[in-house]
Amino acid sequence: MKLLEDFCNYIMNEKNLSMNTVDGYGRDLSQFTSFIEKPVTKVTTEDVSSFLSHRRAEGDGVSTVSRKLSAIKSFYNFLVRRGKLKYNPASSIEGMKKPKRLPRPVDSEDIDSLLNMIDNLRDRTIFEVLYATGIRREELCAINIQTDINFRRGELRVVGKGDSERIIPLFPRTLDYIKSLSAEHGKEWLFPSIKTGGHIGKRQINEIVNKWTSAAGLEWVTPHKFRHSFATHLMDNGVDLGDIQELLGHSSPETTKIYAGVSKGRARSAVMKHPLATEKGQP
Repeated sequence: MKLLEDFCNYIMNEKNLSMNTVDGYGRDLSQFTSFIEKPVTKVTTEDVSSFLSHRRAEGDGVSTVSRKLSAIKSFYNFLVRRGKLKYNPASSIEGMKKPKRLPRPVDSEDIDSLLNMIDNLRDRTIFEVLYATGIRREELCAINIQTDINFRRGELRVVGKGDSERIIPLFPRTLDYIKSLSAEHGKEWLFPSIKTGGHIGKRQINEIVNKWTSAAGLEWVTPHKFRHSFATHLMDNGVDLGDIQELLGHSSPETTKIYAGVSKGRARSAVMKHPLATEKGQP
């Protein structure tokens, strides 16, 4: 369909959305157009509502249906701007509210057991850094030994979403893992890719984590669960929520309005309440 192709080209080339997002919107809109069985310029608000209700009845979750609605709204906004329609038939439809669920952290005992199972330095360092710092997968992948790790001060520099930077103090044990791994391979990146010469990607992190969590009977544990665990275990030990938000690198307006910033000194004091703070060095 020409209009759908034009829309996908627009959001990719002019809106600079990622290929994954473009592909996702394309699939959602193809599903929608197959359901309505009429020209997209003849669609009514009722047609959109019927499609969303149908997807819920078919078992799609709230977040999935909300994503489909977002794709439909964006598509029709595009058509209105291009003069193909006078109004957006989906504009009055409100997104479904996703029920709030508390993140499920991994128990520190399970993490210790998991680390003891791992038989190679690289994989163990991956788990160690994820849990000890609470960083995201993409942040883990992109750790540059030369520019991001201050061995003298024991700090990790993290470039997060929106190119925002934060400094996370490293525990002695964690720093020793990093030193050992960097000495072992001698590469620029902490986790280098043999295939590309750069650093490993998020998919490989997923595969490594899944391999060991499955072996430990913790199939539900994903890389992001260690981020939840980092935050939850700090909170359990009395760390201020604002400090935790800062350490995690959250940048939403709500977060920055509610919570006070944390200095490097307070960050170090905060993370010293993490379970790993009592561990000594040497992996």
